[in-house]
Amino acid sequence: MENIESNEFTILDLKDTPERVEELRALLLQQWASLDPFEGIHANLSVPAPLAVYQMSAEQLLVGGLAFSTYAKPRTTEIAVWVNALFIHPEWRGRGLAKRLIQRAELAAKKLNIVEIFVQSEFPQLYESLDWTPVEQGTTESTLRKMVSA
Repeated sequence: MENIESNEFTILDLKDTPERVEELRALLLQQWASLDPFEGIHANLSVPAPLAVYQMSAEQLLVGGLAFSTYAKPRTTEIAVWVNALFIHPEWRGRGLAKRLIQRAELAAKKLNIVEIFVQSEFPQLYESLDWTPVEQGTTESTLRKMVSA
């Protein structure tokens, strides 16, 4: 299990901790009615393991996370890896945790030799600040892409 730490939070790659995957899934299902499976192999693509942010304390409180899935690239039928869900508990927002999760997601994709990742988000400015490129603009959400490997 690989992690990225700060003095207050740690980001864990949940590849080897199924109990923490279920904890993250439960948190995300509180926000969205359903989720695609978010680990393993989908459509013959390796999908990075979910990432979780924990407050560093005795009880390691889960404060957010990020999960991947696969969908067709915009305007094609070719399947690609997408950020499926990104959530930070409201109490912990404004601390740069979402940006750190996105950066860590980019690294995880790169390690699996994934060339590009996509996201559909209501907050495109967050991704644009990390050099993601807009692909499509909807009325409430934008689709963005990040090239992570060449």
